Amino acid sequence: MSNNRKGKPVERNVRTFEQFRDEAGRAEPYPLDLGGGDIIDIPPPDTTEAVFILSENGHKPREALKALCGQHYGRVYARLKGEHISVFNGLVADMAEHFGMGSSPSGAGGN
Repeated sequence: MSNNRKGKPVERNVRTFEQFRDEAGRAEPYPLDLGGGDIIDIPPPDTTEAVFILSENGHKPREALKALCGQHYGRVYARLKGEHISVFNGLVADMAEHFGMGSSPSGAGGN
């Protein structure tokens, strides 16, 4: 509570990080079949740091893929590197949609 100009108490709606955590959406992992039934579950980029990395590296496709795939980057890249660019674009766009990111990083569109 604080005082307004006339000295009367004014109620303030103070928000806490705990409230934001409780209200936060929870994206499910992205299941990806690398071939032959080898399915990995890629966790969502669900920290502020991960979002910053994606935002700052959206124009760098390799860095964006690393940020999206996390610990699974090596396996995903090994499977993806020989594919047509449209496969990369489709994968990144689908992951972005799955994770509720609105749109894929700018590098995914070939920019």
